[in-house]
Amino acid sequence: MDTSDDELLDHNGDIQLDGATNKLLDQDPDKFNPYLPLDKFQFGSEDYCDNFKKALAAESKLRTKHGPFPWQLEVAFGCHLGRDGFLLAGTGSGKTLAMIGLAFLDKRHRVFLISPLNALANAQVKQFEDWGLTAVAVNATMRYKDLYKDIKNGKHQIIISSIEAFLDPTRLLPIVKSPELAALGPQLVIIDEAHCIIKWGPHFRPEYGNIGTLKLLLTGESPFIATTATANRLMQEPIKQSLQFGSDAFEVSLGNRRSNIAYSVHCLKSVSAAATELLEYFPSKTHVDGFTLRFVDSRKLGNEILYKF
Repeated sequence: MDTSDDELLDHNGDIQLDGATNKLLDQDPDKFNPYLPLDKFQFGSEDYCDNFKKALAAESKLRTKHGPFPWQLEVAFGCHLGRDGFLLAGTGSGKTLAMIGLAFLDKRHRVFLISPLNALANAQVKQFEDWGLTAVAVNATMRYKDLYKDIKNGKHQIIISSIEAFLDPTRLLPIVKSPELAALGPQLVIIDEAHCIIKWGPHFRPEYGNIGTLKLLLTGESPFIATTATANRLMQEPIKQSLQFGSDAFEVSLGNRRSNIAYSVHCLKSVSAAATELLEYFPSKTHVDGFTLRFVDSRKLGNEILYKF
């Protein structure tokens, strides 16, 4: 069938697009949000859950350049529903993103992160700021005149500090339990390295043994999330009990097996000669490739091993 050139021509006028449409067409397709506003659905419904995860996945990829794993979305959604939770996952698996993902979607959300080490807290602040969040580590390395005032006024989305600071009536406790801060938006408490509750609570850092009282002191109901890479089964239940987990608490366990780590047990012949016996594994510095980490129960024993090595 023959077709004339005139029939192939488009005689209609140009399509005129408004400014908003032109702006959308100029965007990177990967940055389109494939979800509907959450207020369009009944809270907690299947559609609500699906769109929440889509929203968080899109925002996480935009901020971190990586798409989240399904288990990270499950943890974040459990927190969003107000449920306490226990997360067991190996070092480097992505626990951090699962813990603070809610702050991506809601600037009003406040995360109180209990960290055992200042160096770890400072590193987390840098990571969170790189992701576009406002965070502060309250410790000896971060002090300025209006620090506590700024926290109370909601300047920071994530507040990181020690359990001692969170329970201290002269430091963070009056702020984190204040009705003014609670009125700004939902709150979440995260206990990083939660095995410290059991390992350190009784003697080394006693406030870890009182960590559950924080739940009673906060204004309103705030879910508590315990995260760890090393807690075994015998430790997990006492951790949950100390944090007074609710009956609807969830658990995500990825295990902590690492392909480059092997476990073995050596029974000491003499506790009094533990340092000398341990050094049988490392008879000389020249025989150690790289570096080793040795964890002991006291500073005295650690110094003795260091001196003999």
